[in-house]
Amino acid sequence: MATTTQLAAGLGGAIGCDYRKAANQLDFVEFSGKVSRINLIPAASVVSTGTKVIHGTWLFDLETAWKSAPRRRRYLWEQINTVQRRMAPQGGAKLVNLGVVSYAAITAAELQALSYGTTPINGNNDATNKLINGDVFAVRTNAGNYAKVQVVTYGYDITVRWTTYHLAPRYQVLGTGYNQPEDIKVCADELYAYVTERSGNLLRVNSPPQPRIRHGGRERHDGAASDIAG
Repeated sequence: MATTTQLAAGLGGAIGCDYRKAANQLDFVEFSGKVSRINLIPAASVVSTGTKVIHGTWLFDLETAWKSAPRRRRYLWEQINTVQRRMAPQGGAKLVNLGVVSYAAITAAELQALSYGTTPINGNNDATNKLINGDVFAVRTNAGNYAKVQVVTYGYDITVRWTTYHLAPRYQVLGTGYNQPEDIKVCADELYAYVTERSGNLLRVNSPPQPRIRHGGRERHDGAASDIAG
């Protein structure tokens, strides 16, 4: 069975849509009167980055670089006994181990596309250890951010470097005030889109949105809506 991922919820009757390849975006209409967009790979900004030593049995917060001995959140460098160790996600965080790969080459977009889980990463003090020097793992925090983490020095106290990214909103409303829009088609140059309304209008809409104007007795927030037929 195919895996599904919910990209947005509570939409006002999402119907027709079209894909903007250059920006990896999906434009669509909502029957309630909106033209909207989903950013399939949202832009990202850095929340925190650095290098830290995490003591055995301590936790580390990838948003604030906060360390603590008591159980808290994000992930725990867990010491079960003198041999068994593991990097365990906490409080709803999830992770995935990537192995010894280029830390610098991993982008925020790539982090968003990974499959995350709650299975701890084996950090045993023996030949089965996955958290060797240079190993990289990714984390989706319980705040919804994404992080890449690299093991700098393995040991009971483990040294890691990390970068945590915050994503821009995935869902955007581009325009409102449409009369039961049913479909949208983006031009090949992606400068315009065409919107059909159930009332019988065919509209051309500029992209990106311009300041609000008044058209046909209705206000639209995309600015360049104009009737082609109706």
